[in-house]
Amino acid sequence: RPELEWGYREIIRRGHTLGIHSTTHVYETVYASYESWKQDFDFMYYYLTQVIGYTPHLYRFPGGSGRSLSWKQQALDYMTSLGVSWWDWNVIMEGGDAGTPRDEILANAADGLERTLPVILCHDGMGMDTTVSCVSQVLEMYLNRGYTFRMLDSGVPPVRQGSANHWDYY
Repeated sequence: RPELEWGYREIIRRGHTLGIHSTTHVYETVYASYESWKQDFDFMYYYLTQVIGYTPHLYRFPGGSGRSLSWKQQALDYMTSLGVSWWDWNVIMEGGDAGTPRDEILANAADGLERTLPVILCHDGMGMDTTVSCVSQVLEMYLNRGYTFRMLDSGVPPVRQGSANHWDYY
């Protein structure tokens, strides 16, 4: 769809990292099997590389990488073969459900102010207007504490679930 293509290109033009999260975000479909996951992943990977002209280097599993999947290593090996690294988050502004109160969103974001490398999860889908309206205040909160923002690239160690440093980087 042209409006999506424009949005992806705008993200890149502004110097942001564009990663893959999911095509459908339907857990039952994405996680049904390795083949289902790969079909979902490949669609976005090839869409971004072939249509947008951008090679993504980041992936975030829907729901996070901590889920137990018999074929997860196969997926990780496949992504690695394409030069794609997977990431999680260590700060959650809201749980992805509409209706989280503004003060709770801001308090959740503030929980990450002591992290070495905060990676903040927030959603902008249907009904997430309160979260979206908090983003500039959260950015200001972090800037006022001396944080800087940069692209997530190979120079930044990935935040991942299921490690000894579960909510920090390794």
